[in-house]
Amino acid sequence: DVIQAHGYKPSTRILNIHTQPAGEKVASKLEIAATDDVLVVEKLFLADKQPVILAYNHIPVSLIEHPYEPKDFLEPVYLFLENKCRQRLNYYLSDIVPAIADENLAHNLHIQPNIPVISFSELGYNADNKPILKSISCFRDELLRLRLIRRQVL
Repeated sequence: DVIQAHGYKPSTRILNIHTQPAGEKVASKLEIAATDDVLVVEKLFLADKQPVILAYNHIPVSLIEHPYEPKDFLEPVYLFLENKCRQRLNYYLSDIVPAIADENLAHNLHIQPNIPVISFSELGYNADNKPILKSISCFRDELLRLRLIRRQVL
């Protein structure tokens, strides 16, 4: 767990769970119709009880095969996909995207609005290379630093 690796005690809070039509942007990424419903889970990750990551997961409702409860989303999303959708998350395609904190993001991450933040825009795929999850995660940079190691190709 990335939060624990930074020396913090991780915890999770579910802020909102609802269904809505996918809309054009989400639908095109998930290869579904814009009118198809997606389950949207707004989840806050905390480090020593301080908010560090706000994530929005979009899951096509058509994939959900079993009843679920809000507590099911306290676990990693890949477990929900396996247990409730019978879908194995095989890999993510992640884009690192700069963003500006809107009022909701600022409120939930305890930061000032309109400041730059790092976000991941991700698509999760199953073994058949079918998109099964669209996720956006925004990071509170001063508590959780993202780092890459780059090396010369030999």
